[in-house]
Amino acid sequence: MAADEQKTEELSVEEYFQEIESRIKILDHEDATLEEAFQAYREGMEYIRACDRSIERIETRVKKIAEDGSLSDFDEKEE
Repeated sequence: MAADEQKTEELSVEEYFQEIESRIKILDHEDATLEEAFQAYREGMEYIRACDRSIERIETRVKKIAEDGSLSDFDEKEE
């Protein structure tokens, strides 16, 4: 599935890493066409950006826990 199609579908950080790794394998493959390599690169970069956003949300959640000492649920609407 292309990264464009998954923008609305949130993946876990581990799943993003798996998707990125699969794009790297395509780029490493000697038989990949220029078009396949470019597509894999583009999708990989989209996954990296999405993964970065996910990690930032996790960091925000950790900071909130650290600030007030409680384990309250994270409300993403506060971002």
